[in-house]
Amino acid sequence: MLEKRSCLLCKSGDYKVVKALNGCNFKECLNCGFIYLDPQPDENAIQEFYPKEYFNSQHPQGYHDFIARKDDIINYRLKPIMELVNLLCSGKGKLLEVGCALGYFLELAQASGWEAQGIELSPWASAYAQEETKVKVSSGKLEDIKFPDSYFDVIVMIELIEHTQNPLLFLKEVERILKPDGMILLTTPNSKSIHHKIWKRKFQEMLFVPEEHLFLFSIPTIKRLLELSDLKPIHLETKTYLRRYYDYKIPQGWGRQIRGLCRRLMLKSINNLNLGEMLLVAARKKETIGNIG
Repeated sequence: MLEKRSCLLCKSGDYKVVKALNGCNFKECLNCGFIYLDPQPDENAIQEFYPKEYFNSQHPQGYHDFIARKDDIINYRLKPIMELVNLLCSGKGKLLEVGCALGYFLELAQASGWEAQGIELSPWASAYAQEETKVKVSSGKLEDIKFPDSYFDVIVMIELIEHTQNPLLFLKEVERILKPDGMILLTTPNSKSIHHKIWKRKFQEMLFVPEEHLFLFSIPTIKRLLELSDLKPIHLETKTYLRRYYDYKIPQGWGRQIRGLCRRLMLKSINNLNLGEMLLVAARKKETIGNIG
């Protein structure tokens, strides 16, 4: 286990413990609000967290059958991200997804005309992506691949940054391999979402996971991380995917339609206030951003 004696973003050593689990503390910096796990697992331990079982319901902290739910994952979560990438980019080029899991987003990117490839830490998942999803994937960490400078037009990281050992060093590597006019897009849990406030215990089960989540972000802290990495946001919104929190038994017919309308209005209001469960951020290099955003 590795100790984090100060905040990564502001170097302050002042904190409060917001959650203690399995001998670890989730600490919130009293200066900037950044949340980090202390102590943290070392690199070897992290690699052991993502076996085959992580991607199906056999793993307590993993996905609930990533393979069986492929269509739902693509239609509900990944297609909107792909649409945003296409909206914010004037053309198609080289796209990299870091932490690509089974390659579903890369499959979408290829179908959209991108020259797409991925990186995945889990050897099993990267092999599945290549053999079953039929996409180009390297197994390992981004820092070990050694891509050339200014190589990619777009770099996508879906629920990845909170898993990295040092998000600042990680994004500096991302910035290095990004073209001058390139764009990054990332999603990460919102530690200040309304779900955390209302459904405290349920949401904490997903947010405070010491085996996986090493850092937790809010809007101010993700902006600060990007700034330290010489990146500037051009798009920032929140998304809400936790549908089960809004589902309850109502008969068919008008009751179901009214429920659906109320649910859509509520989720729209939550996201308009940037209180949704997930942060979705696009950014470009500071020196080339011009008048964008």
